[in-house]
Amino acid sequence: MDESTVRGQLPEGLVVYPKDFLAFNSVFGSFRVDPINFKLPYFSKKPLEDAYDEIELFGFPLCDVFQLADDNRKGLVYSKDLREFKNKRVTRLGKLVTVKDVKTVKGQIMSFGMFLDENGDWLDTVFFRSP
Repeated sequence: MDESTVRGQLPEGLVVYPKDFLAFNSVFGSFRVDPINFKLPYFSKKPLEDAYDEIELFGFPLCDVFQLADDNRKGLVYSKDLREFKNKRVTRLGKLVTVKDVKTVKGQIMSFGMFLDENGDWLDTVFFRSP
């Protein structure tokens, strides 16, 4: 389809311009602006810096929060493996979901915490504060 055929199908007063041409109508009349071709410089992607920027802007990172933790996962125990470590001290890595503080009958503060581990499994905790 050539330009004359297109012009015949357009409403009167509407003009077709090539793709690389910008035209503006204003109170000062019509004027033409040629597009500026430029190339953006290469921006290196740094996920950790992006995550800190997101935390600063939104209050939370858009990436997986476990990527912000140390890469060394040696010695971590996950929720599914806890039964094997009964009465032993373990190291956990989890994302805090919620905490609730309550007073015991004796007036001491007790905290319930709920965490998600890296595999998406739940971990419920109870903390007793010493007086």
